[in-house]
Amino acid sequence: MIRRLRYKFIAASMFSLAVVLFFILGGVNFVSYQKVIRDADAVLTVLGENGGMFPKPHGEQQPVDGGGQGKPMNPSSP
Repeated sequence: MIRRLRYKFIAASMFSLAVVLFFILGGVNFVSYQKVIRDADAVLTVLGENGGMFPKPHGEQQPVDGGGQGKPMNPSSP
C-alpha cells in the first residue's frame, strides 16, 4: 500500500514539475518571439522610411568620386 502511494506521489510530483517547466519555457519563448517580431518591425520601418537603405550614422565618411578615400562629414572632428 505504501509503495503504491509512493509511486503515485512521485508521478504527481513529476507531472507538476513538467507542467511548471512547460509554462516557464513557454512564457520565455513567447516573450522572445515577441521581441524578435518587434525588432523586425522596427528594422522594416527604418528601411521603409529611407527608401530601402539604412541611414548613415553621423561621423561616417562619404565617398569622394565614386568610392575613393572619404572626408569626414563633420569638419571639426579629427
